[in-house]
Amino acid sequence: MRDNLLMLLNEREDLPPLPELVIRIDEELRDKQADLNKIVQFIETDSVLSGRVLKMANSAFYGGGRKEVSKLNLAITRLGFKEIRKIVYSVEMSKMFRYGVALDHHQFWRHSLAVALTTQALSHWANASEEEVDNAYLAGLMHDIGLMVFAFLIPNQYADFLEEISEKEIPLYKLEAGHFGIDHAEFGHAFIARWWSVDESVMNAVKMHHIPTSGDDSGSKTNRLVHIANVICNTLGCSNGLNVHCEMFREGAWDALGLTLAMVDNILQDVLGRIDLAEQMLEG
Repeated sequence: MRDNLLMLLNEREDLPPLPELVIRIDEELRDKQADLNKIVQFIETDSVLSGRVLKMANSAFYGGGRKEVSKLNLAITRLGFKEIRKIVYSVEMSKMFRYGVALDHHQFWRHSLAVALTTQALSHWANASEEEVDNAYLAGLMHDIGLMVFAFLIPNQYADFLEEISEKEIPLYKLEAGHFGIDHAEFGHAFIARWWSVDESVMNAVKMHHIPTSGDDSGSKTNRLVHIANVICNTLGCSNGLNVHCEMFREGAWDALGLTLAMVDNILQDVLGRIDLAEQMLEG
């Protein structure tokens, strides 16, 4: 089954690439001399994205009592280029994989956005570098994309599989590996490597978010950040909608990041606000 799935992954031509708008805006935002007018022009081509940027700029999370803005250039200036990049990825990716019988689209992307925001929040608590903070968000956003790929390539088989395992107290990824020969984390990594162009540390975190590596190997911090963020969001009731066994934290994952029990209350308060923000990002 594993070989057949990987063959489908490589040969199916209808699997979605990263949207062209995401690529163009991302390239412009990565330029140290990024042109605000160009970014406005790109965003204006997508009415949904334009509306979300304005909404986020005027939200309590970002706007915080300041005068409401109604023009994109002012909204982008208020949010800053780093936040715009996150919003662009979030909004455009949440339009993907809209069909399928196995997954609830809204719950899936609400969870993915919440994990992205939580991973980034944790990266600040863990004193991550600027690059690690930027990659943390994308890693969290993409961590469960393998579920969507399963549901896209073998929708009926995957739906039947999820129904069969709903009462089992075994982690989903272990059951997938036993049934299909590959779990959604590895499948998501294979999909991204084949169809999308993102940083290697992001791909590694997608692959390892259930079993984050230890030590000082490359990308291990991001792996652990996504793992912790995923468990936190599930624990707080912001799951991907699947009726499956919820995992607990891997031993040592918090300590390896320098996170302590004394930080937990503040971290959770931070996370709760971000779960609410994830909901706002999905609403029109």
